Amino acid sequence: MRIDRPELWLGGRKGTTPELRLDTDRTHIIPLTLPPRTSAQAVLTWKVTGLSSNPDTGALSVHQPGIGDGELKEALLLDDTSRVWLTGWVPA
Repeated sequence: MRIDRPELWLGGRKGTTPELRLDTDRTHIIPLTLPPRTSAQAVLTWKVTGLSSNPDTGALSVHQPGIGDGELKEALLLDDTSRVWLTGWVPA
């Protein structure tokens, strides 16, 4: 299976909440092909930079095509003013 950059957005529904903008200087995703029954990991890092302009954020939704979806809910950790970056995939 080939994995690439996941789709990330704030909130629980794609298309109705903002896409999470990744820091392009720190995000370096190179596609990785995984053999059957193996896994990989990437690390998401964020730094809150100010007050949120959208009080309804508080969930990070993730979609990796071909694998599935996930969600992190924590109102105080991440908002639409955060600087966010993602490390490249590493086989786990």
